[in-house]
Amino acid sequence: MNFKLVKFYAFVKPESLQRFYVRPTTAQLKDIIQELYIKELKNYKPQKEKVDLSQVKAFSMPPKPKAPEVEKDVNDLVKEYAAPKN
Repeated sequence: MNFKLVKFYAFVKPESLQRFYVRPTTAQLKDIIQELYIKELKNYKPQKEKVDLSQVKAFSMPPKPKAPEVEKDVNDLVKEYAAPKN
């Protein structure tokens, strides 16, 4: 076997010096994850759920609200409000 002394004083085979692990960059990882996510979204098929109609009431519109009644003689009320109180 042919060993070589490296700077760290560790014995390493010459073949292993030529091999190295290429770590993917963040952008590459993002693309991989995005592709997997889109692929799963395209393959997703929602399951139809059975609806129990006995739990549902028919919708009916609420009655229209009545307009508030306004007293015709508002002037007296305004004078009474504006009068100084003792």
